[in-house]
Amino acid sequence: MHGNSESAAGEAVNVGFVDTDYLTLRVEYRAAAAAMGRGGVIDQLVTHYISQVPASGQWANQRKRGQFVGGADVVVASRKLEACEVVADEIRLMGRRALAVAAHVGDWDQCATLIDATVAEFGRIDVLVNNAGIAPVPPSLLDVTRELFDKTIGVNLRGPLRLTALAAEHMPRGGSVINTSSTASLHPSAVTVVYAAAKAGLNALTKATANEFGPRGIRVNAIVCGTFHTDSLHASLPSEDLRAQMAARVSLGRIASADEIVGTALYLASDASSYMTGELIVLDGG
Repeated sequence: MHGNSESAAGEAVNVGFVDTDYLTLRVEYRAAAAAMGRGGVIDQLVTHYISQVPASGQWANQRKRGQFVGGADVVVASRKLEACEVVADEIRLMGRRALAVAAHVGDWDQCATLIDATVAEFGRIDVLVNNAGIAPVPPSLLDVTRELFDKTIGVNLRGPLRLTALAAEHMPRGGSVINTSSTASLHPSAVTVVYAAAKAGLNALTKATANEFGPRGIRVNAIVCGTFHTDSLHASLPSEDLRAQMAARVSLGRIASADEIVGTALYLASDASSYMTGELIVLDGG
């Protein structure tokens, strides 16, 4: 990333923005963000996040918290400010700056407020991770209500579109947008119909914005996730037997842990992927 700013102590600090919704993934992104050296936002977490891959071949084995050289400042955003402050305090204990912001990414105006707060605090955005997601399950197509439809589209598609448009105005060349999509977008089912449609729209948004922002040196990619251990998964599959049945459908024979998205996300956020844009990277265990 380009254009380091200076902290009060004179240390070069990279600035950016990440976006996240699921609690488990939020924690892992937070750890990764604070461990690296570029700025970012995590929706439902907003993270001032990520600068560059550490020098000299230390990339592959350094996914975990605190293992990356440099560090990052983080903006934590969610509807509940108290939860954001808890995460922000953990980041501060790592020695990084953190800003907690109450925001709902499904709200058009609150997206603007979030970006404004980030830029006011840190000056620019290097990385935006659109990771917010909700997946309500309607009994049938006829039972899809306007409220369910609007809320699902709002969080999964409208928010990422608005945040991407606004964040890009504050990104230097080398900036990166990472969208968290789902394999439901590629293999939809009756029970995932609205969610799948929203994530398919996010895939299209990824490719369209990559085309628009490419001449400005800003990359846009998506991670198309399979099944991960998250709070929402455990709520929908409450028993070990149900989760074992789900795992049996995966080539690797298991459900991914939340930290297994981190390596891909950091690759896309860093200059290691400097010639990659408009890609949908499937991360589903086969």
